[in-house]
Amino acid sequence: MLVAVVAANPLQQVILVADVGVDDAAGVLLALSRRDELEVLGIAATFGCHKHVEVTARNAERLLAAANRSSVPVYRGAPFPFGSTDLMHGDGSYVHGADGFGNLPDDYESCSPAETGGVSAAEFIAQTARSAPGKVVLVSFSPLTNVALALAIEPRLPTLLRSMVAMGGAVYCAGNASPLAEANFMHDAHAARIVVHAFAQAGSLVLAPLDVTNPTIIAPGFIEQMSAGGKAAAMFTSAWPTYQNAYCKLAGECDGTPMHDAHPVMYLVAPQLYTRTEQLKLSVISSQVGDPAHGMSTFDRRGRRADTGIGGGREAGDRGSVTVLLEVDRPAFVKLLTDSISGLARLP
Repeated sequence: MLVAVVAANPLQQVILVADVGVDDAAGVLLALSRRDELEVLGIAATFGCHKHVEVTARNAERLLAAANRSSVPVYRGAPFPFGSTDLMHGDGSYVHGADGFGNLPDDYESCSPAETGGVSAAEFIAQTARSAPGKVVLVSFSPLTNVALALAIEPRLPTLLRSMVAMGGAVYCAGNASPLAEANFMHDAHAARIVVHAFAQAGSLVLAPLDVTNPTIIAPGFIEQMSAGGKAAAMFTSAWPTYQNAYCKLAGECDGTPMHDAHPVMYLVAPQLYTRTEQLKLSVISSQVGDPAHGMSTFDRRGRRADTGIGGGREAGDRGSVTVLLEVDRPAFVKLLTDSISGLARLP
């Protein structure tokens, strides 16, 4: 069942679930730039691009301060994967810099962050969903730890939310954090497995995997144009060379980078750009760290066999499936992202 998340309400209330590093910043700035369409209620900070959630939360606060949006609260999430007491193995400093954000200078420090009253990220998600049933969209571009914890607090979460749009997984393509797994899913595969299953049962999950995000390369000229968007945009574009250098060394992409984490936000504001989607009965493998299949997205590739009931990989129109974004109009995506971020400085 194709999840309708746009037309009914012109102003959508959203919670961003993010481990703010370089490409996460593009997603956050895109959301902030679409003020007539999206109301950002808060950011649920997650570990991911750096080992500790305090780093990603601080990066979110720095970015919001630079955008003159310090009134948007940032809620701290768990510092380790769901059901674990160990910090994430390794970190993303080789991609995002030691500070998780391109090793930016101190002039990008945060102002006083919005008061959260000590509420955790998971509590914030659950409480907000309860207070406005059917109205809030959860937009995730990080490991799904906070969402799994919110689901443990409030099992009705998938039906209380309007929908969830998440960046994660690798469906038909190779992984990036391992041969089979995408980073957000691999960094907390147990949480990803729980969340994907629960939201699929409600028919309320849209997934942007590497299949659609990897080919959407943003060239340096477009990044330079985005710097016209004011201090927050300049913060992002100043951090971008660290991200570009990592892609050049690790993936041979030296003339641009994917902006993975802008896709869930882009789907909310311009779903028509996504030219190919599939309904898949998707699941996530949770085994153990180091196993190549840990965090792998999978579905029954045999297809449906109605005569026996076996299979069901591509059954559409029923609960239990995920709307998977597979292709996007790349030039239109790049233009809208560039125009939106470069226009931030003109917002009141």
